[in-house]
Amino acid sequence: MELNRRHKLQRIKHAGFTLIESLMAIGFISVALTAMLEMNHSLKAYDAQSHQRFVNALTLENITDHLRTLDHAERISQAAGIATSHGATALVSHFEFDSRQGVQVTLSVGEGSSRKVSQFWSFDSAE
Repeated sequence: MELNRRHKLQRIKHAGFTLIESLMAIGFISVALTAMLEMNHSLKAYDAQSHQRFVNALTLENITDHLRTLDHAERISQAAGIATSHGATALVSHFEFDSRQGVQVTLSVGEGSSRKVSQFWSFDSAE
């Protein structure tokens, strides 16, 4: 009986984790949490950038839809003003194709990797 009791006391005395084991576990958990926080930060930045690209694409689509409602002469004269009112820029380039006068309107909005560019062509009605 005394031997059994002594054996039980020795097990209790050595039960649990040592200081080094505890410190290693805390270190692993700290590294894992830091990596997860860094990944979360990267994903949030990517999400914000994706959202901005989407907003820029919709802005260009709205400008293009507005330009389509105008006739050729109004498109030429109002393209820059319409683009500016939506926070975009417009570059109007004149050209001739099959004896028709035309313009190419290059619309751009945003900066960096979220920048979107769209082109719109318009021809006069003369044949």
